[in-house]
Amino acid sequence: MRKFLKKMTAVFLVCAMLAMLAACGNTDSTSSAASSDAGVSSAADVSSAADAVSEAASEAESALPSSSEAADESSEAVSSEEPVPSADPTPIEHVIKGTIEDATMNTFVLKTTDGSITFPIGPDTNLSNLPNGLKIGDKVSVLYTGNINGTDGSATTVTRVNPVKE
Repeated sequence: MRKFLKKMTAVFLVCAMLAMLAACGNTDSTSSAASSDAGVSSAADVSSAADAVSEAASEAESALPSSSEAADESSEAVSSEEPVPSADPTPIEHVIKGTIEDATMNTFVLKTTDGSITFPIGPDTNLSNLPNGLKIGDKVSVLYTGNINGTDGSATTVTRVNPVKE
C-alpha cells in the first residue's frame, strides 16, 4: 500500500509539473485558441501524456537513490555552487560638505572649498534633519551616489542632506 501511495504521489507531482510547464510555455495566443477549439483531441493528448508520465514516474522511482545517498548528493551540489554576482550592485555613497548658496524646489547649489556644485533634489532625497528646509547660508553635508562633473551634480542622486554643526 505504501509503495502504491508513493507511486501515485510521484505521478501526481509529475503531472502537476507538466501542467505548469505547459501553461508557462504557452505564450502564443493563437495556440491557446486552437487548443480550446480542439477539445476532444486535447483530452486524448492529456490521457496519453498521463500514461507517459506514469511510465516515467515508475522508471524515475526505481532510479532514485536511497534517502541518505540523496542527502549526500544534495549537500555536494549546494557546496559546489559559486555565488552569483548581483546584477545591480549597490552604488557607492559619497559625502561632501559645504554651505547652501542657492536653493529651489528641484535643485540646490552647494559652495565647497573647490567651487560651487549644483545638485538635484529628487523625491527620494531625505531632508528630515532640516526642519526648516534648505536655507541659504546653512552648513550641510550631502550624501549622494553618482559622479560630479565639474560643477554639475545633475548625474548624482542626493540621498540625504544633514546639518553640520561647527
